Amino acid sequence: LGRKAADYEEVGGVKDNKYVGMMYWNWHVNADSLGVQIPSQIIAQYPEAKDDYFNKAWQVKKSFWNEPLFGFYSSWDYWVYRKHAELLANAGVDVVFLDYSNVDNCFANSLSVMFQAFRDSREAGINSPKICYMTSWSTDVNYRRNCLKYLYLTYYKEGKYSDLWFYLEGKPLLFGGSVASELNPLCLNDNDKEEAALMAEISEFFTYRGVGSRKTGPTEGKKQWLWLDRYPQYEWGGKDENGVTECVSVGVAVNYSYVLKDSIGAGVFSDPYSEGRAYTEAFGEDYRKEAAKEGWFFREEASRALDISPKMVLIDGWNEWATGRQESYNGFHNAFVDTFDDENSRDIEPTRGALGDDYYNLLVDFVRKFKGVRPAQAASEPVTINIEGDLGGWDNVGPNYIADFGNYERDTDGYQPYHYKTTVNNAISGAKVARDNNNFYFYVKTVEKIVTDTPGWMNLYINTDRNNATGFEGYDYVLNREKAGVLEKSTGGYTFEKVCDVKYVVKDNVLQVIIPRSAINALGKADLEFKWTDGIAVNGDILNFYTDGSSAPSGRFAYLYTEIPQTAVTAEQRKDLEDTSIFKAGSNKMMVEGGKMYIYEPDTRIKAFEKNGTLYIPSEALNDVMGYGRTKIEWDKERSMIKIKNSKLSGKDISVTWAYTVANSYDVKVNGQLSHLTNPVIISDGLFYVPVTILSDCFGYTLYNAGNGYYGVSKGALDKDAVNAVLSHIG
Repeated sequence: LGRKAADYEEVGGVKDNKYVGMMYWNWHVNADSLGVQIPSQIIAQYPEAKDDYFNKAWQVKKSFWNEPLFGFYSSWDYWVYRKHAELLANAGVDVVFLDYSNVDNCFANSLSVMFQAFRDSREAGINSPKICYMTSWSTDVNYRRNCLKYLYLTYYKEGKYSDLWFYLEGKPLLFGGSVASELNPLCLNDNDKEEAALMAEISEFFTYRGVGSRKTGPTEGKKQWLWLDRYPQYEWGGKDENGVTECVSVGVAVNYSYVLKDSIGAGVFSDPYSEGRAYTEAFGEDYRKEAAKEGWFFREEASRALDISPKMVLIDGWNEWATGRQESYNGFHNAFVDTFDDENSRDIEPTRGALGDDYYNLLVDFVRKFKGVRPAQAASEPVTINIEGDLGGWDNVGPNYIADFGNYERDTDGYQPYHYKTTVNNAISGAKVARDNNNFYFYVKTVEKIVTDTPGWMNLYINTDRNNATGFEGYDYVLNREKAGVLEKSTGGYTFEKVCDVKYVVKDNVLQVIIPRSAINALGKADLEFKWTDGIAVNGDILNFYTDGSSAPSGRFAYLYTEIPQTAVTAEQRKDLEDTSIFKAGSNKMMVEGGKMYIYEPDTRIKAFEKNGTLYIPSEALNDVMGYGRTKIEWDKERSMIKIKNSKLSGKDISVTWAYTVANSYDVKVNGQLSHLTNPVIISDGLFYVPVTILSDCFGYTLYNAGNGYYGVSKGALDKDAVNAVLSHIG
C-alpha cells in the first residue's frame, strides 16, 4: 500500500499506562477430522450455491474466509503459537482475550499448548502478550460455571503460568458474562457448601469486566467493556481520577446490516450489506475491489480510539478464520455469520490471500500512534573492523540488534489433508553494523555454529535510500542470494545484477562482511535499513520472510542503522500545534499536529513545491492533514477528477464535507454547491497535487505563509509563534 508505520518523530515517546488487547481464538481443535472450504471460491464456481444450503457444492468442511499465512493450521500447532507470540509482541499487543463466549470447555488441550508456547517465547526474550479470557455469557448457568471452574482450578488457584496473567486493579482480569455479583448464584445446589465456597473464592480472586450492549451503551454503575462496537464507539469502563477512559474497542469489520439496521438482531457476513472492511459510518460502502485492503473501517474506529486515548484498546481480532454454515440465521439463508470473505471478516493475522500482511501493518502503525515509540538508537562512532582478527573489535559497536531467534521447527498436520514442515538451518540471534570512511562492516550472530552451503544461506538485504519505491520491497542490494560473497543490486523488483565480490569471514557462530560504501552508493551520513535472513526461498514474495527459515527482524520489519539522531517536538509543542500542519517547498517531510512524517509515503523522493504563488502537496498527504481515519481521497484518473471527503464527529453525530473538482479547473463543488478555487488541482508525473489553498477555499482552514517556502494550515486559529518554533524540524 506504500504506507510507512509511525516512528518516534511522528508520534513522540512512549506513553504511560496504555495497553492493547486483542481477541484471539484457540478453537481449531477438530482439524484432524475436517477439511476446509473457502466460500467465495465455491460461489465463484457455483453462483447458484450462494443462498442454497443444500447445494451439492457445499461439503461437510470448515469454512475459512481465506487461507492463513501459516496455512490451515490446528490449534495444537506449537510452532504457530510461537510465531503469533512474536508477531503480536512486535506489534505492541499486551494481552490476548480468548473467546469462550459460546463454549464451556475452553478447548483445554490447545490452551495448554498455547500457554507453553507463550511461556517459552518469554524465556527466549520475546515479550509475548499476557493471556486473558472472554468467558461465556450464555443463559445456561452450567456453561458459565464450568468455564470459570476450569480456568480457575487449572491455571489460577495454584499460580500456574502466573507470569502470563494480565492484572487490572491489582488482580488478574476476567472479561465476560459473569461479574462478581453474579457468581454466587452459579452454585446450583444451595446445600453444596464446598461448591458455594469455591464460587466465593473465585469471586474474590479476579477483577471482573462484564460485557456491555452495543445498542444501549454502558450501563450505569456497571463495569463493562465491549469486544466490538460500531463507530463512534462508546467509552467503556468509566473514567479514572484523571478523566482517562478505561476501554475503547476497535474493530476491523462488523456483521451488521447497514440496510436492515435494527430490524433484526446480529447480522451475517454473507449479507452483501454488512459493514465490511471497506465500510465507514461517515462515507458508507466502498465497492472498489481493492478497498478491502485499505482498512477504512479499521482506520475510522482507530481515529475514535486515538481521540479518546483510553487506558485499554480492545481490538477484534486476530485469528478467528472459520465460521459455521447455517441453514437459516435471523432471516438469512445459507448464512455465514462471523466470517465470509476478504471484505467480510475481522482477522488481522496475515493471509496468503489478497490482503497479505496489510492489516498487520495497519495494526503496527495504529499501536505506535496510540502508545508512542522509543527513539531509534543512533549508531556509535566510526571504527575500522578487522574481520579476520579478534571479535573484540565489535564490543563497543552499537546498536546491538536483537532478533526473534526462532530455532524451533515445524512438522505437523493442519486441517486435512494439509501437513506443514519448516526447517531452520541457522537461527539468527543478533546483528551489528560498523562504518569508517570507506566501508560498512556487517556482523551477524546465530544461536549455534553457522552451517554453510545450505539453500538461502545468510542473505543480507540493504535499503540504502530508505525508500520503498526502489529495489525489491525497498531493498536495493542483496548479499549471498545466488552465491556466497556476491553483492547484487536490484534492477527493479526481484531481479538483480552483480555489483561486486565482497570479503566475508565465518567464525563459529558469527559471520562478518566488508561492503565498500561506493558499492552501495552510501557515501554520506549513514542512514540505511537492513535485514538478515537464512533458509528462505524468497522468489519475490516478501511474505516468505514470515514463514520460512530465520528472518532478523521478523516479517516485513527492518533494522535501522543511522547516525542521524531522531528528534521529536515536545508534548507542550504538540498541544500548541493541535489541528495544525506545516510544510516546506522542496521538502519531502511535513509536520501534522507536531508529528513529522513523509509528505508522500509511497515514494519518499516526492516533495512539495511552489507554483502560482502557493504550495502544492500530493493529495495523499490530506489523509493525515485533515484527520487520520476521517479523510478519504478518491480519484478518477482517466477523467482527471478528484473528490476529497472529510468527516467531523460531534457527540454521536457525524457530519461530512466533500469537495469535488477536475484538474486545472477553478470550479469546485462543496457539498454539491458550486464554488471557486484560488488555485486549481494539477497532475504531475501521474500524481494529483492539491494547493494548500484548497483547504481554506473548501474546508475553512486558516493559512499562514511563514516565508522561505514554509506554510502552515490549521482547522481553527493558527498560532504563528508555535509554527515558527518548530520549522527547523522539517528541514
